[in-house]
Amino acid sequence: MQAKQSLIQKGFTQGAIEIASQEVDLSPDEDDEMDAVRYQGEKIWTKHARKHEGFQLKQKVMASLYQKGFKVDLINQYLDEKEED
Repeated sequence: MQAKQSLIQKGFTQGAIEIASQEVDLSPDEDDEMDAVRYQGEKIWTKHARKHEGFQLKQKVMASLYQKGFKVDLINQYLDEKEED
């Protein structure tokens, strides 16, 4: 929605925007999404590991990743991987 608004402001017609939006695949790639969760998760884990540990650390990381818009199942998968290490 925000992208469409930006294109309208730049002078593109509604018809051209609709055609372009039909051509573009906006579905997220699951592997790329998991890589992003791992990257952000490691940054957040390192930040919070200074003050927290155990369950509280996991909750802080989970909350931060959720606030960034990641899906709960991907967050849980990341935390499970982290627990195995």
